[in-house]
Amino acid sequence: MITLIQRQILCVNKLSNKLFLSKLTINNLRLITRLKITPHPHINIISGKNGAGKTTILEAIYLLVRNKSFRSTSIKNLIKKNHTQINISATINNSTGYIQHLLLKKSATDNSFSINGQQQNKLTNVAHALPLGIITPNIHKIIEDGPNQRRRLIDWGVFHVEHDYASLVRKYKKLLMQRNAALQGNLKEVVIWDSQLEIISNEITLKRKRSVEGINNSINDNFSIFFPEYEFQATFRKGWDKNRSLKESLLKSLKSDKKRGFTSIGPHRADLIIKINGKLSKDVLSRGEQKILAILIVLSNLNNIRSHTKENPILLCDDIFSELDKENLALILNQIKQNKFQTFITTLNKNTHIYDPELYEMFHVEHGEIV
Repeated sequence: MITLIQRQILCVNKLSNKLFLSKLTINNLRLITRLKITPHPHINIISGKNGAGKTTILEAIYLLVRNKSFRSTSIKNLIKKNHTQINISATINNSTGYIQHLLLKKSATDNSFSINGQQQNKLTNVAHALPLGIITPNIHKIIEDGPNQRRRLIDWGVFHVEHDYASLVRKYKKLLMQRNAALQGNLKEVVIWDSQLEIISNEITLKRKRSVEGINNSINDNFSIFFPEYEFQATFRKGWDKNRSLKESLLKSLKSDKKRGFTSIGPHRADLIIKINGKLSKDVLSRGEQKILAILIVLSNLNNIRSHTKENPILLCDDIFSELDKENLALILNQIKQNKFQTFITTLNKNTHIYDPELYEMFHVEHGEIV
């Protein structure tokens, strides 16, 4: 009988990129006291009833990489009752065969992260170790809501491709705060910051545009499979008048910004405008169709990261079975299979057999434990 380790080796040999999470241990996260799994390098299906703890496994991986939850902003809501600290550890293998050991310790008053026993002071060091994408039941909000989610999605992709991007964004935010503070005083002081803002803004915008081009190319390769009757168009809106420099635009909006008390234009107002047959996609597509398009955008973003970094991102899929008919669900699952990301999929159905048994591992969760 073939062992799990042998299956992992066989699967890794089939993949073009080897980055995968090979061990995961979770302590004191929500209802989980201690849970340990050895994930498959390709597909991991996590089944269980609502409230069993299956989404918490995805949350642990997300916490480990991004140092925050996709479900709650309060650390108190994450720590298991009668405990004081969450511990999440993982082992990952990268494309060179080098093994990295990650450890996150998180409490209400302290937060520490180490890679191979070395403390990491910057979140960017942690995040760069493991490119990650997530699909949640609310993924359609990328299409339906305002620009914040779309902008964050683009920025996360750029962050992995352009290693100086996080530093650029920090500089921009600091300059923006200084300009906003100056708006409370003499307007002549405001323009001091405009030249510096323009330099940083142009760099950020250039990197964002390159990322969006990569995302668009990947989406266009697959869009017609799901929407043969529609024409897709996505354009990047940089956050100020496309016919003016930022410095000119800031000068034009100076008086109105003074009244508002904040800077109303710039990269912090950027957006990805998504249209179907010339109309905004949210006005054309149903909720289920919006979900499909949003999933394609997430997958395209991960593909763009992989094409530049040569590493295979990890994909988290929380309850992707809802609001999708069988035909489209099969197409989405086939896309995930073809992309060959290490993927973690939660489902209510214990008997779901989606792929060839050699390509996935099934974990069933009850009361925060693997059974």
